[in-house]
Amino acid sequence: MSGQSGLLTESGCACVSKAKAASGKSGRYASPVSSHPLRYELFSIAVLAEFTCSRRNAEIRFKRTTGHSILQELLSARIERAKTLLSQTSLPIPEIAASCGYKFPAHFRNAFRAATGLNPLAWRKQQSK
Repeated sequence: MSGQSGLLTESGCACVSKAKAASGKSGRYASPVSSHPLRYELFSIAVLAEFTCSRRNAEIRFKRTTGHSILQELLSARIERAKTLLSQTSLPIPEIAASCGYKFPAHFRNAFRAATGLNPLAWRKQQSK
């Protein structure tokens, strides 16, 4: 892992390692901002301020380090957040969609189905068994 960290700082652009350090996590860059299930922050302003390179350079380095794109990471974080809300709350699907950053519940259902093979309601029912 330290080899990857060195690779990130070769050109003076430690985007991913700084984001990890600023977020206090070694994996995903998501952090709950309170205990309320609808309050969630994928990237904080403080983490974004730590990026010292171009957006494209950050994308390349992120993919080199993690094996997937920043967009894939964000979509994965949204789906994981939805799974948490579906299993731990009784919130309606449109509220969960909105709290996970989806403007339209239909887009949320499609993304969730693509990621899990089930629609959100079926996934919730399966988890409650």
